Amino acid sequence: MTDTRTAAQALAHVLLDHRMAVARLNKLIETMDDARLAEQPHGQVNHPLWTLGHLVVVLDRGCTFIGGQATVDSSFGPRYGGGSQPTANRADYPAKSDLLSQVNAQSQRLMKLMETCPAEKLEAQNPVEAARGRFPQVGDILVHMLTGEPQYHLGQLTGWNRAMGWPVKF
Repeated sequence: MTDTRTAAQALAHVLLDHRMAVARLNKLIETMDDARLAEQPHGQVNHPLWTLGHLVVVLDRGCTFIGGQATVDSSFGPRYGGGSQPTANRADYPAKSDLLSQVNAQSQRLMKLMETCPAEKLEAQNPVEAARGRFPQVGDILVHMLTGEPQYHLGQLTGWNRAMGWPVKF
């Protein structure tokens, strides 16, 4: 049996890490010139607009694992999901502010769902068969979606920002 106090404390740490990553993401993105956010300098393929869209897809999908409904536009999966290919054409992407707003909304939605999620849902088998080797249970992949995924892409964005010759401000 799980000690609910310990589980709640662990969840609080996960959500704190997620909130910090999203806050850093917001601070970094707000300094970037929207007109240039699809550029791919020095081989940096995952530019900020694709990265933001990707995080929207990841967080929305996480919500569906624990009873939430998918809320993002159906075109986002093919455009921003795993295996999609970013383009350098700025016209292919929505405004920075729109994507960032969606990241923030999906982030809030997933955190709220996590706070009330029953243990049985977290202990269920990960529905993403290709990821089960690394993340066997729903709870495993959700922790990754809340911590590892945003932090990984924050690192990519920091590298992209530097490749553009812009200062990194956190």
